[in-house]
Amino acid sequence: MKIFLELNVVLLSIGLPLYLIKNGFRKNILAIFFLLIYGSYVIWPLILIHEFSLNHMLDIEVDEYIVKGLLLDSLFLIFFAFGYFLFLRKNKNIQADTKEISPYVVIFLYWTFFSLIFLNNFLADIDLLGKWLGNSNQMTYGIKGISYWLQNLLDSLIVITLLAYAININRMHLCVMLMGCIFFIVPFGFRYRLIFLLLGFIIIFIQRNQFQLKKIISIFMILASIIFIVLFLGANRTVIVGQESKDFNFKLFTVNKIVTQLRGSYVDLAIYKGIDTRLIEHDYGKSFSYDLLVRAIPKKYFPEEIKPYPPQLMRDVDSLLNLKNYQNCKGCRSGEAQTIMGGIYYSFGSLGVIVVGFLLGILFKSCSRLANTNFNQILGISMLCSQFTFVTRGYFPQVVDNLIYLILPLILIIILTRLKK
Repeated sequence: MKIFLELNVVLLSIGLPLYLIKNGFRKNILAIFFLLIYGSYVIWPLILIHEFSLNHMLDIEVDEYIVKGLLLDSLFLIFFAFGYFLFLRKNKNIQADTKEISPYVVIFLYWTFFSLIFLNNFLADIDLLGKWLGNSNQMTYGIKGISYWLQNLLDSLIVITLLAYAININRMHLCVMLMGCIFFIVPFGFRYRLIFLLLGFIIIFIQRNQFQLKKIISIFMILASIIFIVLFLGANRTVIVGQESKDFNFKLFTVNKIVTQLRGSYVDLAIYKGIDTRLIEHDYGKSFSYDLLVRAIPKKYFPEEIKPYPPQLMRDVDSLLNLKNYQNCKGCRSGEAQTIMGGIYYSFGSLGVIVVGFLLGILFKSCSRLANTNFNQILGISMLCSQFTFVTRGYFPQVVDNLIYLILPLILIIILTRLKK
């Protein structure tokens, strides 16, 4: 049974992208990348953990739930395919072609957002320039500056940079904008933002160019560089942000190293086991709705201006992964996150996996049928990046929060362009 499910899920995770490539690479590019991300973060780590006996990574035995994990992964992919292939709709243009958008509007927005992020850190005495020059040992990982609301504008800054690339802005301006993004991304230590930036550039590059051997080789080299950079940042994050003082680790490509950075599917198995053994319970959508409201409401409306944190999902994951010491360590966090599968199953069970898979298929089909303009291209990339967060973190309020910052600059572009007319 286990071998059959492994073969089935592997064939689905490889076969679906190949089928979409055959039926129009550019037209289906968002769904193709989503399926590749899903396979990389959900399916393949689960198989590698089992095949290479890496079950020791977390303090809970979940071998008997690998079959259930593979079955749920298969259901998700099957119903994603149903949603994608059964959904029919005529092309709809969300926004006029971005040729109508002045590059000066894009540059104005970029430096407005850049200034807000810089001031947010400068006024909080965070020496980002000193960090780059090696003159500061300040710990900058996940630091909020004065406000997380302003710090998260970095997501918007990335989207503006991608839009600049899409409308063929002056190369010198584009290089400066790209360096400005990197200036913030690396010290903050969040790999997902670097992935957003690189993923967007790759998709735009692919849609813009015809494939020849030279370009295929270029894409391969870029992807290899991205994999190295992401693994390097993951293995050396504590050194880069100043949490530890030691030499950089360049031993990145062992199976153990790779799976250690992609072990969210192992956490999913812990959730399946916890619910089946009644250690934890389904929250029936609380993490999709109530937690979203908690994030949206200002903290001044909560008792003593303290929001309830961490959310129940995170507390339950912590309790499952720290069974020996969780009760004696108030406020301890395991630092582990489930994937999209764990988050959905925790809230809605197997039925939720089927429904969400189907709805995401519809979502990506809708994106593929948008009119082919630069603006819609960036809108689709923003949607893909928000779903990257869903796949890798499995926490819906974070996806919504992320999506708001990703589409904020696009909304401002529409407003400023109309005002300019």
